[in-house]
Amino acid sequence: MTSSDWPPLSELLPLSRHDVHVIRIPLQVEDDTLDRLKTLLSPTEVARADRFKVPQPRRHFIVCRATLRQLLASCLDCTANEVEFDYGPHGKPALRRSTPPASQIEFSVSHSADQALIAIALDRPIGVDIEQIDPAVRILKLATRFFSPREAAELIELPEGDQLAGFYRGWTSKESYLKATGSGLSFPLNKFSVSLNPHQPARLIEVFDQPAELDRWQILALDPIHNFAATVLYEATGAEPTTLHRWSLCPSAD
Repeated sequence: MTSSDWPPLSELLPLSRHDVHVIRIPLQVEDDTLDRLKTLLSPTEVARADRFKVPQPRRHFIVCRATLRQLLASCLDCTANEVEFDYGPHGKPALRRSTPPASQIEFSVSHSADQALIAIALDRPIGVDIEQIDPAVRILKLATRFFSPREAAELIELPEGDQLAGFYRGWTSKESYLKATGSGLSFPLNKFSVSLNPHQPARLIEVFDQPAELDRWQILALDPIHNFAATVLYEATGAEPTTLHRWSLCPSAD
């Protein structure tokens, strides 16, 4: 996938029930931009940022959260400082306002290393995950420990050259599902299975004791940038067509 497949976002998102948007955001910014972005955060978010002991994660949190505020503010026709969040029992954020369009907007955020993805949809739960690919990760050991037995077996059966990509396909798919459902790690990773073959479409294969989940969700693998894996999962709406839009956005406080 080339950069042209993630064109710059230069106007308001065309929100509708038929559109799902994923925005790619580089998190490296100059110091003056960082300082301006920090002014868009709430006092609670500023305090959270200041608790980071290592500078890089602190900078990335500020850029990602401020950009999320800007995107949601453009959807709500308000300022970034006016966006307010509530949090579910497992930490999933949601817009606080109870009236449309805030009550209809669903979003998900993920970041890894210096890249972030923000997914936004209307009237449908959504989850997104991005991970930097690390060849040093002991993928077979992790899969045996955290994946379902079905997934661990599939990973072992993949050609050795596909196992790293297969592991990250599975990991991002599982994280996206947990984010979309709002379950967090309260729902064990080994209680549901996703496809791992990187040469085939991503699929939700089984959910323990919840067979209806398979028809509820649509899952798509993304190629956001070299050496990163990503997946987006969102609630399907029967026969209604859905268009996935990919965008890129450089952080700015302007």
